Amino acid sequence: MLQAQYYFGMLRLPIIGHQGGWDEILMVVAPIAIIWAVLAVANKRAKKRNESLEETT
Repeated sequence: MLQAQYYFGMLRLPIIGHQGGWDEILMVVAPIAIIWAVLAVANKRAKKRNESLEETT
C-alpha cells in the first residue's frame, strides 16, 4: 500500500515520473488509443444504423 509522506510540512505523494521514457510515451499513447476506440465504436454503430435505414426505404 502506498503511503503519503510529509516533506518540510508539505504532503508528498508518490508519482510515476521519469521512468526511462516509457511513462511519457504512455501519457501520449493512452489518450490516442481511447479516442481511436471511441471513434471505431461510433463508426461501427453509424454504419449499422445507416444499413438498417437503407433497408427500410
